[in-house]
Amino acid sequence: MLLIQQNTTNNLYFNLDAYNFSYDNFILLVFTNDMTKVDYPVVIYGKDTGSPLLFAQLIDMQTGTPDSLNYEIKLLNTGYYKYQLYEQLNGTNLDKNDVSVIKPLNFGKAFVSGDKEVVYTEHIDTTDTTNYMYIK
Repeated sequence: MLLIQQNTTNNLYFNLDAYNFSYDNFILLVFTNDMTKVDYPVVIYGKDTGSPLLFAQLIDMQTGTPDSLNYEIKLLNTGYYKYQLYEQLNGTNLDKNDVSVIKPLNFGKAFVSGDKEVVYTEHIDTTDTTNYMYIK
């Protein structure tokens, strides 16, 4: 599980050798909010020297417009997300259904925490639970 802190730089590590990744390609990371089902894509890898361990500094911004092609993302809602890594040919594509996407590499869960956590309150059920039966 990935732990993402809002409004800060987050360090992410993925082992690319486990996925048979071609170092001539790019990686698209897509977060999907569990509640709203909205996708948040970001390109986190450009052409590199071929290190087996992918290190990416994902910057979660709460203000301004993020540059999704430069490790920046805006995850406004705290809570749980699913994430998916995709290998792709294009370093500017942000659509996981695009023809430049070669294959999925990895998937999992992420938790986004921040200052504006959801506050839960107790709900007291006031429904009358008395059951009536008519016997003849």
